[in-house]
Amino acid sequence: MNISILTQVDADALRATVFHGLIAPTECGALIEIARACEAKASVCDSDTGAVRVDAVRSNNMSWVDNDHPLVRSLNQRIAALTGIPLENQEPLQVLHYRPSEEYGPHHDAFTPGNQQLEHGGNRIATVILYLNSVPVGGGTFFPEMDMRVFPHAGLGLFFRSVKDGQVLQKSLHAGEPVLQGEKWIATKWIRERAYV
Repeated sequence: MNISILTQVDADALRATVFHGLIAPTECGALIEIARACEAKASVCDSDTGAVRVDAVRSNNMSWVDNDHPLVRSLNQRIAALTGIPLENQEPLQVLHYRPSEEYGPHHDAFTPGNQQLEHGGNRIATVILYLNSVPVGGGTFFPEMDMRVFPHAGLGLFFRSVKDGQVLQKSLHAGEPVLQGEKWIATKWIRERAYV
């Protein structure tokens, strides 16, 4: 694994890092095909209650890919090596598919106190996003609190922290902006503070 750090922004422990080299172009295409076979309407996990539901804030499709697939297992191991956070803290890999005009509104990946999801390994302390294709126009990952935007290009990755000292980092607020031309495929990995159960 030959990772190149392209950009790093430190803001209140957020430490957003854009990198390249964790996933090869052929693997991007293979993961898209794996996900295409099990696509469904995307849902959200309520940050206050933990309830999973379809919500207008997220208009795309999603796939929970098989964690036992050799490619997915390998990616999970690489993500653990990249972040330095144990493999057992990872939630299953999720692949997201956005068509023109689809988006995911501003949100935090971490949960607020009292959320029932905290019972499954504590809070989501970090996120890794892998961009599986390049988008001609739109589809950026935007952090409004930092005026930071990452444009989707095949093979790029983004790592950022969501929690510090038990508190959700406000600057981790982010959105998947509308795709204006083409489509967008990304893989998302949420990482908990303890082993995910």
